[in-house]
Amino acid sequence: NSSFAVEGRTVNGYRDGNTIGVNVDSANGLKTVVGHEITHILEGTELYDALADAVKQYATTKGEYATRMQSLRELYTGVYKGEDFDAKIQQELTADIIGEYVFTDTEFINKLSTEHRNIFQKIYDEIKYLCKVATAGSKEVRELEKVKKTFDKIYRESGMAKAESDGNTQHSLSAEQKTYFKDSKVRDENGNLKVMYHGTSKG
Repeated sequence: NSSFAVEGRTVNGYRDGNTIGVNVDSANGLKTVVGHEITHILEGTELYDALADAVKQYATTKGEYATRMQSLRELYTGVYKGEDFDAKIQQELTADIIGEYVFTDTEFINKLSTEHRNIFQKIYDEIKYLCKVATAGSKEVRELEKVKKTFDKIYRESGMAKAESDGNTQHSLSAEQKTYFKDSKVRDENGNLKVMYHGTSKG
């Protein structure tokens, strides 16, 4: 498809407003879909900013963020135009890296489960949803099921499954709520609200 060719170079996909274009002939097509779906769900929220920062820090420690950023700048010249070119490239890179790391980097997923539990939960929910809507028996659903098993395992080992079954599911806060509950004792070490119970003397 010529939509995915830029000056003789092939791209895996691109985002234009609410439309996600995916090159179905690309070996990384599924990763592109997953990465863009996850980031699209979180965009415009504090969780997206936290995710973008986590991706940048982790990819930088692996020594690949700057190189990949430069490659995308060159690749998408002519696809994205305007003053927000750099912002779009950064969004594209975040989506690409998420799509890749979700499928290949267990260490990154583990870090999300311990340092950014709300983000981990959002991605986990999206993976489970994609498993349901993907074509049964397809190569894509088999790959997604492998990813889901990885998330299932980390979810159990992180204690998140037990916390949920015990009724201690964490509740994320809006910016206004964070200000209101800033010094509250009902927030946990991650800044989320704890589930509290109130007992009375009445039977």
